[in-house]
Amino acid sequence: MMWIPIIRYQLIKYKNSPDDKTLEEYFMKRDEKEFKRNNILSRQKLAKKCKYQCRICNQSLFSEENLKINKIVPKVLGGKDVYRNFEILHENCYDQHQKLLIKYGGNSQLSKIKKFYYDRQIEPFKRFKYNC
Repeated sequence: MMWIPIIRYQLIKYKNSPDDKTLEEYFMKRDEKEFKRNNILSRQKLAKKCKYQCRICNQSLFSEENLKINKIVPKVLGGKDVYRNFEILHENCYDQHQKLLIKYGGNSQLSKIKKFYYDRQIEPFKRFKYNC
């Protein structure tokens, strides 16, 4: 029979909180560890790629909110199903992003959206660096 070592954790004192800037690194590491334990490897890689922040709201992905995988360059604009074209967003941010894309991405505005991607050198056939 194998023995499992007992690991004791020290409780956080009542005055300490995630809002305390001196403990920010501790809470970030703790949240990252929990995120890795509760998500599959592909989501972990996408979250790490954007430094564990949502591109839309710039908030941490460690919140209780559900996460969704989004395509940076949509298929309508020639985006492909490749790893570099995916990002992870909060579910509400994803919904907002999709509504805006539908609203402004109709046939009348499609050329403007293509120009936006082209001006920023985010072409589906070119490699681009992901900036969160």
